[in-house]
Amino acid sequence: MGLPGIQWLVRIWEGCVGFLYKYTLSIFIILFAIIAYILLLHVNALQSRLISVAVSSRANMNTLLQISRYTLHSTFVILLISFGIFLTILVLVVRQLRKMVRQLRDYADQTERSNEKLRREVEERQRLANELIKTNRKQWKIAFFDTLTGLPNRQLFEDRIEKSIAHAKRAQQYLALLYLDLDGFKTINDTLGHGSGDLLLKEIADRLKSGIRAMDTVARLGGDEFIIIVTEVKRLDAIVRVAEKVLQKIAAPMILKEIEVFVTASIGIVVYPDDATDIESLVKNADLAMYKAKESGRNNYQFYDEKMLKYAEKHLALITEINAALNSDKFVAYYQPQINVEDDSIMGLEALARWQHAKHGLVFPLEFIEVMEKNGLIGKVGDVILERACEQYAQWRKNGLAPMTLSVNFSVWQLFQHHIVDHVGNILAKYNVDPREFAIEIKESALIKDIEKLRDVLVRFRKTGIRVIMDNFGAGYSSLTVLHTLPIDAIKIANMFTQQMAHDKSCITIMRSMIELTKQLKIDLIVVGVETVEQKDELARLGCKYMQGFYWCEPEPAEQCMKRLFKDKS
Repeated sequence: MGLPGIQWLVRIWEGCVGFLYKYTLSIFIILFAIIAYILLLHVNALQSRLISVAVSSRANMNTLLQISRYTLHSTFVILLISFGIFLTILVLVVRQLRKMVRQLRDYADQTERSNEKLRREVEERQRLANELIKTNRKQWKIAFFDTLTGLPNRQLFEDRIEKSIAHAKRAQQYLALLYLDLDGFKTINDTLGHGSGDLLLKEIADRLKSGIRAMDTVARLGGDEFIIIVTEVKRLDAIVRVAEKVLQKIAAPMILKEIEVFVTASIGIVVYPDDATDIESLVKNADLAMYKAKESGRNNYQFYDEKMLKYAEKHLALITEINAALNSDKFVAYYQPQINVEDDSIMGLEALARWQHAKHGLVFPLEFIEVMEKNGLIGKVGDVILERACEQYAQWRKNGLAPMTLSVNFSVWQLFQHHIVDHVGNILAKYNVDPREFAIEIKESALIKDIEKLRDVLVRFRKTGIRVIMDNFGAGYSSLTVLHTLPIDAIKIANMFTQQMAHDKSCITIMRSMIELTKQLKIDLIVVGVETVEQKDELARLGCKYMQGFYWCEPEPAEQCMKRLFKDKS
């Protein structure tokens, strides 16, 4: 029986018991009167029969009176006994009924409490279930969506590309991946702050979502890298239209911190099944195509071809060989003297990196420097050459070599490392090299980086006594303002001017102007690339004092250079 049935039964019992309890006396009197009346009727009938018997038997009056009194006493006794029994039964019944009512009420209350507890448990479980649903949704969103842009992340992208590949295979259609990387994002992030960088990424995400169809997917792989899945491609020119639309949307100006900024993108495109059939290869090839787009000038798109993969494989093999060479001390320092042509003496030495390759012999920097810079290996090679050069120069000085300037090439990547000035100072101190006899050489191309940061680093070098030489000056990025804004002690003019002097008179004019300019600014000028006596004599006639080139010697190992140094000393 359910709770409503129990409650109804309790109410009936309570009504009955209450009625009996309230009207007990009245009911008792009525019932007792009815019983007494019945008994009186019975006694009268009995008395009548006794009188009839007595009359018929001619009994006397005393006998009749005795019969009557006996009958009345008997009736009274019966009434008293009946009254006592009835009252006792009535009380017991009422008590039992009240006890049953209390039990039923307790049971009903207990049932109601149990139901209330159960209701609260149900509500609590419902609340927990709702919270669990919310938590699961939140965890699902965190697991599969980028927290900054709200775009699908790499994990959800892989799930969708897998399904898209399966659909394209069944429908025998093309599928395209557009791998997108923002151009110049780091500059904006560093200049305006990470908060503005985040706003830019959100805006780019919104633009990408608005530039694709509902059936396509745009995901953020991390940083400023995005990828677009273009499905149901029936013609390849449709992919081109998508790429051009994406580039156009991204290139539109945007406002960050009340500043109008422009950003572009480089896109690599790969097509399924022509370029690859599995997810890993598709993404890898699209990434290669994207880097090709960056190398082609940025703000454009490039389709993948097999040449990119061969180049990447060669690139990876070169990195592996470089790491192995670093671990086996295959990088050595070669030295090329800088000559004071007034007395034909050696005034300085430039230490140059060379790779003693087991198969290809001596490998020159042009073949590995760019790879090292892109993969963060230039610092390791730079440290090797720096230590070798300082150790060798200290040994030569100990053997009686006159003071001169030892210069070592530094990349911008090295110069922007934390504590680079202290690091160089520690190495000089380790080999007891006077900082005033040491110089760092930086390429002119370093000026396209953060020139203010570069200036701060160079100033700190100058404070320690270390000289600064600007190499390859005039090759393409130079500005005359750097000659007075940067702490430069000497410049090496690009060797193309030296090589073209014989048949281009404008190069002679430029050289003459540079010689005069550096004299006025009290900056040393070192002309490099001198290969013939005619070049040497012409430069000397123009007033150039310091030169360097194959006319005197090519870069050579320490043993050969030592002979030249000490021969010159003698």
